[in-house]
Amino acid sequence: MPNLPPPGTPLLTVSWDTVVGYHNSGSGGFDEPPEYEPVTIGSQVVDVLAHRLIDEVRRDVKTAVKEALAEQIRDQVAGIVTETLTGELRTTNAWGESIGEPTTLREMIAKQATEFLTAKPVSDRYGNKVPGISELLKTEVNDALAQELKATIVEARKQVAEAVKDRAGELLGGVINSTAPRR
Repeated sequence: MPNLPPPGTPLLTVSWDTVVGYHNSGSGGFDEPPEYEPVTIGSQVVDVLAHRLIDEVRRDVKTAVKEALAEQIRDQVAGIVTETLTGELRTTNAWGESIGEPTTLREMIAKQATEFLTAKPVSDRYGNKVPGISELLKTEVNDALAQELKATIVEARKQVAEAVKDRAGELLGGVINSTAPRR
């Protein structure tokens, strides 16, 4: 093998300027061939590091912008909510004309909630009974209790049946023993 270099001599020498391929840098004209640039190991390393740096910066900037925007929105919404809850409102009719005294949204919500919670059952336009919230709660509580108690009642019946069988056996045994002839 006379073509091998002497031991200790590198078989391949690579540097930052070693060309590892070519990149199309232009399309060329109609009559011209495309232009190519050499791609070196150094340019590839720089590209990878630049992309990583850009991704990290983009992620950090995006997070900072989201946080700043969320803080501004939070501050503005808090002010709007406070103003809406405490500011005066006027109730209007179907034509937008003011009716009644000025009120606050907080008072309107409290009034609506009270009306809803104390509403009596009504009938819809088809004659079906539409229960109020108290009727719905009563029905739901009764249904839940019935489900809970159903299993308890079944178990209690089994226990009573067993107790009756045991007591009947004792009584029957006592009667048999007392009427049986003695030897």
